[in-house]
Amino acid sequence: MNNFSYYTLNPEVNLIVQQHGFNRRFRAIRSLEKHHHYWNILEIDWPCAKDYMEDIYHTIGEGILHQNRPVIWSVVDKAMAEYAAAVQNVNDDGKLNNFYRFATIINNIISSTVKLLDVTLSDTSGNAWNLFSEKTACEVLEPDQRLSATPLSPDQITDARRLLLNLLHERYRGILTDTRYEEPIVANALPILY
Repeated sequence: MNNFSYYTLNPEVNLIVQQHGFNRRFRAIRSLEKHHHYWNILEIDWPCAKDYMEDIYHTIGEGILHQNRPVIWSVVDKAMAEYAAAVQNVNDDGKLNNFYRFATIINNIISSTVKLLDVTLSDTSGNAWNLFSEKTACEVLEPDQRLSATPLSPDQITDARRLLLNLLHERYRGILTDTRYEEPIVANALPILY
């Protein structure tokens, strides 16, 4: 009997649902040393981003792996690469506004999460998990059963983006609302200025 089940979303993405048991804390920072410099900048600019990543981690759980590591690590890796690009601003037209940089990191966390998990996973017992589930995948799906997947609809993807944005503390969501970045993030329409 296997202790995990593979699901291939596309040739580049293999998700594995492991057995129950996700009590470890968010460890993505240590695994992403290549982003150390930009992580320090983010800590100064927007320290709430780390808490937000941890909230995403607790929503997803550690049971779904992407490229043999928890999905959140891939999410943080991509988000930090984009944040680094925003900080560097290769267009060389001056430092980008801090509020835009905040919107960039939040948008990329949400976009990476939804891109990897834009499906409903179901096992043969009829258990199903997606981003709207109240429990993590490893708490819902049976790891020794074959998985099937149904893509989320475009409306469900928009709803998932809003749901993930709502994990952000109300104070910081208010900043995104006041700076008119909230709706572009939900609609996946944040302009790239770097």
